[in-house]
Amino acid sequence: MKNTIEKHKSFFSIFACVFLIFIGCFAFPVYNFSPNAPSISRWSNIFVNLFAYYEIGVLQAMLYEATSWRKCSTIVLLMTIIGLLCRYLLEFGEVSNTYNFILPNVLLQLLVAVCVSGFAFSTIYENQ
Repeated sequence: MKNTIEKHKSFFSIFACVFLIFIGCFAFPVYNFSPNAPSISRWSNIFVNLFAYYEIGVLQAMLYEATSWRKCSTIVLLMTIIGLLCRYLLEFGEVSNTYNFILPNVLLQLLVAVCVSGFAFSTIYENQ
């Protein structure tokens, strides 16, 4: 798999960015702290977010071998913010924005994105 990723670095870089935007948009929030939020999908959101950001960290470790963790975490942070903006615009005017976009939910999403992908990046990068 690593050879395929090295051959098609630009494709996988674009794929990683699009996937980060997708996860930021459709898997937000990791955990909803709002008391008005439905509790139907809390555990599935936690699992999907942790798995997705871990896999992105693994992919980035294979893509950006010589670069630093700081560059990869900046990419993750920016693409996640773009995903959150897309989610906000997608649900603009709906009541779900009032209980999804509260400060703890947004901060937790950004923290999980950077920490989990950074953990995966450092773990894979050290083992190469």
